[in-house]
Amino acid sequence: MINEENIRIEITQCSVLAKGAGYSMIRITDIDGKHSDKLQEGMITSIYGECEIMKISPKQYLAMVSNNNCMLASILAESGCFLTSAIPFTDDIIEWGIFSLNSTYVDMLMERMRHEGYKVKMISTNRVSKVDLNRKTGRRPNGCSQVRLL
Repeated sequence: MINEENIRIEITQCSVLAKGAGYSMIRITDIDGKHSDKLQEGMITSIYGECEIMKISPKQYLAMVSNNNCMLASILAESGCFLTSAIPFTDDIIEWGIFSLNSTYVDMLMERMRHEGYKVKMISTNRVSKVDLNRKTGRRPNGCSQVRLL
C-alpha cells in the first residue's frame, strides 16, 4: 500500500482487456479525512484511458481505471497466466499474485517481463491442491500453481 500525505492507495483487482488494455479497481482511503479536495468524484477521460472516482463512505473512494496501452496487461494476456492480486508497496514495487496451469508459463512471463525492462523476483510458489480446485472448478489441471511475484 502506498501511504503519502495520509492517502492510502490499494489496487484491489486488475484485469486484462482486449488489445493490451488494462483495467484496475483501486481503493483510496483518506486516512485523516482532510483530502476531499484532491479526491473529486467523477470521470476523467484522455487518449490514455479513463478514471472514474466514486465516494463510497466518508473516507473511502473507489477508482475504476482503464489504461488503453498497458505493457504489463499485454505481457500478461500473452503469458497463459492469470493475475489474482496486485498489491503496491511503493510507487515502484508491486506484489502480483499469479495463477497458472503450468510453471513454464510463469517462467516465460518472468522472462518476458525482464526482457521488457521490468525487475521481477519470485517470492513464493504454492502448488494448488486438488481439494482447493475442486471447490472452485470441479477439476484439477496438471501442474497448477499459485505464484507471488515482486
